[in-house]
This record gives sequence, structure tokens and C-alpha cells, in this order.
Amino acid sequence: MKSARLVIACIALVAACTADEPGRMLNTSQTELGRPEYVDELFRDVRVSDPTDLYSREGQIHMQTLPAVGREDRHADVEGRWIVAGRCEPADEHDGDVLRTIADHAADTRIVIVNEAHDRPHHREFTRRLATRLAPLGYTHLAVEAFDPGTFTNDAIPYARTDFGTYVNEPVFGGLVRTAKELGLVLVAYDSGISEAEAALEPVEHVRLREERQASRLAEVIAGLPGSGRILIHVGYSHAAEVPIGGYGGNQIEWMAARLKRRTGYDPLTIDQTDCLSDSDRIQFAAASPRHAVGQHDLLVAHPALKFVDGRPEWRTEGPNSRVEIPTGLISESRRTIVEARYLDEPIDAVPVDRVMLWPGESIPLLLPVGSYWIVGFHEGSDKQLSTTAIVGEHPP
Repeated sequence: MKSARLVIACIALVAACTADEPGRMLNTSQTELGRPEYVDELFRDVRVSDPTDLYSREGQIHMQTLPAVGREDRHADVEGRWIVAGRCEPADEHDGDVLRTIADHAADTRIVIVNEAHDRPHHREFTRRLATRLAPLGYTHLAVEAFDPGTFTNDAIPYARTDFGTYVNEPVFGGLVRTAKELGLVLVAYDSGISEAEAALEPVEHVRLREERQASRLAEVIAGLPGSGRILIHVGYSHAAEVPIGGYGGNQIEWMAARLKRRTGYDPLTIDQTDCLSDSDRIQFAAASPRHAVGQHDLLVAHPALKFVDGRPEWRTEGPNSRVEIPTGLISESRRTIVEARYLDEPIDAVPVDRVMLWPGESIPLLLPVGSYWIVGFHEGSDKQLSTTAIVGEHPP
């Protein structure tokens, strides 16, 4: 759906783009987009004020959704965050290029499993970069736990759809899927929900059932790979544990990676991104700490602490992204606003290239690579929404 088809009433507005990359905003218009259901869900899930109990379901959803609306800065300011990476000693095994070292190890197996924290988009960016290193080694498939098997389709469109999964409807996750498609990787959904009967079981029991189903499904996919085919698997948290570890009241749980290893006979390369914080300003390997079980992961990747410029994390400005100021005409003065940017030729159900939620009075830039975009602002508690088109980077005079 191109923005030219959406205009029903124009308002005059000209906005400047970034100082470090030429760009321009074009006409801003009220639109007939049809408000996606997830927009109001995002407003609902991100509380106006941080919940007092971050361990509650409401608190966990709030913390996981803040980064999905581009507010890692607000996420970082919340005290008492419930899962925080700790300090680990640096590991000896690295030559300064973490991705190259991982690729060297990946050449010796058919399975690489890398995890994420669900509130850390930079973990998804790391997996995206890793995929570009692994594809030339014969890695042909990308399996993603976050894909919803009920709505995911492995089709020829170049983008991820917003209904591919709750976590997938986040710009950096969308970028991971976009790159995987560009690389020609076959995308695999392998997770499954919990039945009503299973929901009545003790948590540890339906976790075990879920892990077994995940491992079974992935084992089927791996058995069907061509002789030289290999698979990269992107999971959350403990699903990458290669040995049983404690959890849920101290019970030992055999997570998906351990079950997959046993089922297939292949020793996967397991990579953790969630537990260790880099002691420098760069990504590095970390040594296992006493809180890790022996053999829990093959490699621990430690990311540096986040730093912010204009409310956006510095890591997002590395590479091709430019800061694009949001026209004030898109933003409500009295309500929160969600602003999303998509390529001009992509529809409303494409995961946006960038998204930010603004509280009244805030000014935070979008981060966009060179391209032509349509940008829309959704106002909380109102059907009013405005859009504009923008060209970032090289453009005709």
C-alpha cells in the first residue's frame, strides 16, 4: 500500500531531516490506513508509568514491550529490572573479531543455537550479523522460536509481517528476517503453544512438554536437510542450554538444546548473549562464571552497556542509519504517539523499519537507512492518524 493511495486530506508541513545525512520530508496527510490492532495493544502493554511490580505479568510485558516501541532509554532507566546481565571475566579465546571466531567454530557442526533476551533488540542484531557470516558456510535454514506457527508463512515477500509473532513485530527483529530472506535462508517456525489441558499442569511440566516438542520438530527439520545443509536457531534465554540446568523451584530442566543434541546426535554450537556484560565498549567473549553449569554453553558473548544519544541507543547508529527528525505535525500534544516508518512500497502489515513511542512533549528521532519511506503517527485513544513521506539519503534535486 503506497502512501499516495492513502491521502484523503492534506495539511501543509515541511520538516528537516538529519544533519548527518541529507533527507527531506514531503507531504503530510490524514490517512485511511485502518488502524492495526497491535497499535492499541502496544499502547496498552507499555504503561504510562512503570509498574511497581516488575515481576508481575503486567510488569514483564511492559519491560519487554518498551524496546519494541523504540524506548530502550526508558527501559534502561527502570530500577529493579528483573533480568540483567552481570559481569563476567573476559575469555581468552578471541582475536578481536567475535563473529569470525564463531564462524570458525560453526564450520565444525551443522547446528548453531544463539539466544536472546526478549527485551534486548541488540541481541537480534547480533544474530542478523551472524547469519551473514554463516550463510557462506552452507547454513541454509534459520529457525526462530518467536515465529507463531499459526500465522507465520515462509513466502517470497522481502519483509516480516507484523503477525509473524509478538516479538517479531519489532524493527530490529524485522531486520533480522529481512536479511535472512536476502540471504536466501529457509525460515522455520518450530514452537507450539500450550493446550488448555497443559495449562493446568505445574509450570515445570508444561515447560518440559514444550521443550520436547521444540526439539522433536527441529530434529525433523534437520533430518530433512540436504547433505550439506546447516541450520541457525534463534531462541530465548535458557532454550540454548546444552545441559540440564536448575529452574522453576530448583527443578532440573533439560531445555531444547540439550534434547536436540540427544535426538540428532549432533553437538550444536551453543551461544549465550543474555548473561554477561562486556567490561569494555565492544562485544567480547566471556568466561563461564560459577552461576553457569559446566557445559551449559560453548561460547558466551558479552555486549557492552548501552549508551544513548537523543534517546536512541548508540549501537543503532552504527552503519547506514541516519537520524530523521519526526515532523511535529505527526505528534499529539496531549496524547502518546506511536510513529512508524516503512518503505514506500511496503504495506501496513510489514514490520516497520523503525518505530518510536513518544510521550507528550518528547522529541526523539527515527533511525533510518537510505531509502524512501512513508511515516505514520498513531495517537493513543484516538482514531486520528497522520502520515508523511520521506526520502533519506541520496535523492533528486
